This record gives sequence, structure tokens and C-alpha cells, in this order.
Amino acid sequence: MMIKKFFQIVIFLTLSSSAFSQSKFTEQTKVYFDSIRNRKLVTEIWSPETNSISLPLVMFSHGTGGNRLACSWFCEGLAEKGFIIVAIDHFGNTFDNPIPKEFVTFWQRPQDISFVLSELLKDQSYSSKIDPNKIYMAGFSIGGYTSLALAGAKLNWNNIIQFSKTPQGVKEINVPEMPGLLQMYQQDSVVQSFKNSPDLLDKRFKAVFVMSPAAGQGFSSKKQMKRVKVPIFIIGAEADSVAPIKTNALHYKKLLPKATWYLVKGKAGHYVFLNEGTEELRKNMPVFFKDDESVNRSEIHRQMIEKAEIFFKTTNR
Repeated sequence: MMIKKFFQIVIFLTLSSSAFSQSKFTEQTKVYFDSIRNRKLVTEIWSPETNSISLPLVMFSHGTGGNRLACSWFCEGLAEKGFIIVAIDHFGNTFDNPIPKEFVTFWQRPQDISFVLSELLKDQSYSSKIDPNKIYMAGFSIGGYTSLALAGAKLNWNNIIQFSKTPQGVKEINVPEMPGLLQMYQQDSVVQSFKNSPDLLDKRFKAVFVMSPAAGQGFSSKKQMKRVKVPIFIIGAEADSVAPIKTNALHYKKLLPKATWYLVKGKAGHYVFLNEGTEELRKNMPVFFKDDESVNRSEIHRQMIEKAEIFFKTTNR
């Protein structure tokens, strides 16, 4: 019931946030179907209104239990800066289609991204506008893991299982979007799914930008990052209690010492990277939309857009 309500509220929020803005881009919803994995991938595409025929592209991966519009502030912000932005609903890991196993088998998500990117590049209406040397990846929370996996980070599932047996692991795995996942991590079907997962590295991505990346506990050695060759920008939130920086953002940074690092200081928590909430949302869904009085979510969003724009635009110079 909570997830259904959350979905309805966020859909209202994202629609209302964009419906009255003076945009410099067009927005389109497309649906792709991966017949091999039997997955429908609802996709949102923001395209700048420009005559340029060589635009940078950013693929975006939402957080667990979110959807393609949950961080529309980021997508719209970069679209206004001249980027084509593509965000997808990860099948089974969204508000309106919550499938517990899909919350756990998150190596499916990078495959979603690669599939949609391939479909886009087959579509002349989009491929003719995209600069193939400026294709980038961004993500929030488990979407951060998704992004890093596409860059070559190789998850160790046994690390996740061992972490799930610790008090901190129990705390991090028991996410508010889908409680009760803990017992699923060692299920045979989940373990087998991981073993059968293909190589997730996608060399088409030239840089990666992640906000409060999760699943850091699945990485214990720099060897797991040896294939990461592209520039990485990692954002952490100092007061993040859902994906604490010690075991996630900062941990990733230690394993990727060349990555650019930025810490949102103060009392900004994990969900500061979601869309802003109305007064009603902050009252009814405080976990996701109510920040400490000292936190200016709008200003943090502005800073993230600015940092992402500069990072991507200076990557291939």
C-alpha cells in the first residue's frame, strides 16, 4: 500500500513540476521491449530544442523502487543545458510494478540501460542527433551501482551475502521502498541469476556521474574496479542513513582513487536527490520529501546539475 501511494504521489509531483515550466526541450515517452529477457522498458526522453546535429547523451538510472521520473529535476536540468537525457523504468523495480526478486537482482538494470541505448542508436530520429563519442551515464542510489557496473565495476555477490548477515547490512538492505528483502539474498534463483548474468561493461559510455550510489558493500577490492577506465564523479550526502557514505559513496571513492569526489555536507539525507515535494507531500511522505530545516533541496539540485554539466562537457576535451 505504501509503495502504491508513493507511486501515485510521485507521478503527481513529476507531472506538476514540469507541466508549468518554461522548457527549452521536448519530452517523449517511448516503450521498448527486450524479448530475450521478456522485459518492458518504459523510457522517457528529453531532447533539447536545437538545430545541432551532434548532441551529448546521458542515460539515467533511478533508485530502487523509483521510476524514470523520480529525478526529473536532474533530467530536465541537463536537457536545458543541451544534453539529450534518457531515463527508463527498470522493470519490476518501480513504484507501480514492484517485484521483490527484481529489487534484489539489480544486475538486470545495467542490461536494461544497454538495451535501450542500442535501440536508440538504431532509431534514425535520435541517432542522427547523438554524438557517439559523448555518451554518458548517471544514476542515483542503486542507479549509481548500475552506472558503475556499466563502467566496468564487477560486483561480488558473496560480499553482499556476507554483509547482509551483519547489523549494518540488515539496516541498509531493509529499504523503505520494499521491506523484507533480506531473506531473498541467498535464494538459489537469485544466486543463479547472478552467476548467469552477462558481462555488464558497456564501452560506449565515456564518463559516469553518480549520486549516493548504493551496493558499495559488494566491492571489497580495487581488483573489482580494474576495468573502470572512464572518468567517474561520485557524490555523497553526509547525513545519508539509507546508503551511508562509509559503506557506499566514500567506499567507492577509496576503490576508485582517481574519481572526482564531492560531499554534500550537513543534514542532507539520501532522498534529497529525489524531486522536491509539495507541503502535502512533505507532510504525508516525510521519509522521501521532508528535509531538515537547514537543507535547501532546490539549491542542492542546482549544484548537482551544474557539476554534472561541467563534468560531462570537460570529459572529452
